[in-house]
Amino acid sequence: MVSFVIVVIMVDRRISFGLAMFAGAFIILLTSGLGFFGLELVVKEILAPSVLYLALVILLISILGYCYKATGQIERLVKHLRLFVPDHRVNCAAVPAIFGLLPMPGGALLSAPMVKKEADALSLNPEEGAFHNIWFRHSIYYIFPLFPGIILAAELSGVDVYAVAAYQAPVFIAGFAIPYFMYLRKFGRVENGKKGSIWPLMNDLLPIIAAIVFTIILGVPLALALGLGILIILIQNEMTVWKGLKTLYKGISPNLLLAVFGIMVFKRMVEASGVMVDVAQGLTDIGVPLMVLVITIPFLVGLITGSELGCIGVTFPIFIPLLPEVTVPMVSLLYVGAFLGYVISPLHLCVVLTAEYFHARLGPIIKMYVVPGLLTFLVSLLSFFLFG
Repeated sequence: MVSFVIVVIMVDRRISFGLAMFAGAFIILLTSGLGFFGLELVVKEILAPSVLYLALVILLISILGYCYKATGQIERLVKHLRLFVPDHRVNCAAVPAIFGLLPMPGGALLSAPMVKKEADALSLNPEEGAFHNIWFRHSIYYIFPLFPGIILAAELSGVDVYAVAAYQAPVFIAGFAIPYFMYLRKFGRVENGKKGSIWPLMNDLLPIIAAIVFTIILGVPLALALGLGILIILIQNEMTVWKGLKTLYKGISPNLLLAVFGIMVFKRMVEASGVMVDVAQGLTDIGVPLMVLVITIPFLVGLITGSELGCIGVTFPIFIPLLPEVTVPMVSLLYVGAFLGYVISPLHLCVVLTAEYFHARLGPIIKMYVVPGLLTFLVSLLSFFLFG
């Protein structure tokens, strides 16, 4: 468990998450007596086809997100959304959710100016505007199958990412509807102009729609489908070959790749050392119910790290070996707990940047989290007991 504490401390101090995970894996290697066999496992894990494929998928998602940003297509998408749904209340929630399709650190800062316009039209105070920008951006990640966090959770637990995303539909609905009805619906319908067509909006979403449809319906490998999505957005924006290659290069995130390899190596060291067998026995001996830990620890790790890859990359390798059976409902419960802790964490970059942009105080923002967060988790817990 020393490795777990070290990883959390390093992430809390904003040290590269990938380096933190490699450090945690190295500590397990030193303390477990794996020796040169452990080093061999590290090399094999990094070169494993499944790990290389996961890294490729995460890399392509990063590139697709960068293409949306670099081409200005995300701004056009939001413009067409606001024309199609001319209601400030809806757009105050929908605009940050659309920007959530770009899963990048501090991405809430991209949507903040547009959300502020909607918030000002509703006469919201800075804390209310900041809350909507943060909360609704992340609500979509319960069901968005191209979010690195949910892909990583599925990979670490050996379940299908689309099964997890589909199962979490009630959680998404709760996470979106509860704060909307609590904080936005009371204003009444406030329109922002003449309604536009849905087709420009669909055209802007085409790269993402194509990637998802080709994977789910046609069975095309996700990496290939993402590559198709990237090609579509480059063609839509009439990029030359040279400019397209430059855009692809700028979309590469070395830190994200380092994090993927670090997480998978950490997972392999946890499995090989057998440390979680001892932990499970110790917990059983002192009478701590596993469900109590499943509910509390992921949330606390998310709260402490303020990182979606951090909370998932740390907690899943620890808890998955402890579970008597790895099911989609159990994976979802772990994911939702860790994710909610990450979303509301004061160390979460989106929270910090949004609060600064809106000149908002963190206290009132966090207070607005309490009821939606608690009710959203209760929906997740109810789903688990009904279908788990």
